[in-house]
Amino acid sequence: MRAFILAVVLLGVSSGPAVGAPAQEYVAVLEKSVFECTTYKGPFSVSGTFRRYFVEAFIDVDDPANSRLLVTLDAASIVSAAPLIPDALLRSQLHVDVYPVITLRSTAIRATREQGVYEADVLLALMGATYRKTILIGVVREGQDIRIIGTIESDLKDDLRSSQSYDILLRRAA
Repeated sequence: MRAFILAVVLLGVSSGPAVGAPAQEYVAVLEKSVFECTTYKGPFSVSGTFRRYFVEAFIDVDDPANSRLLVTLDAASIVSAAPLIPDALLRSQLHVDVYPVITLRSTAIRATREQGVYEADVLLALMGATYRKTILIGVVREGQDIRIIGTIESDLKDDLRSSQSYDILLRRAA
């Protein structure tokens, strides 16, 4: 069975086996790993990056039905991407005082015809509501590093839309 586990914990430490390899410890390359959120209300948008997160993915490339994904974001850790927009504005749009955590959990993962691309049925818990989505997850091996990439789009309450994207680079710990 060719499988790997990716786990990125708060502050970016992870562990688990890589594809076809024994268990290895990985560290997220924070300057090359990004969790972003853009909220849209009418014609306006505000973007930011989450600084604290937890990601756990188990991908069984021989049997994707055995795979799973969990992403947990500390909503209050979001910082604005625009210098003129205060972090507090983004946090207020996400209502972080009431909903401090954003989660994405897979319910099913399937291989696609494209190597390294998986389709996942997920539950996105955001601002007190749970949304069922189908997303694509890219898994790329970059030498000894592993990168996972994806985006989730959601229509929220009161004409508010949201887009969360992630691009995580994991490197074996020394």
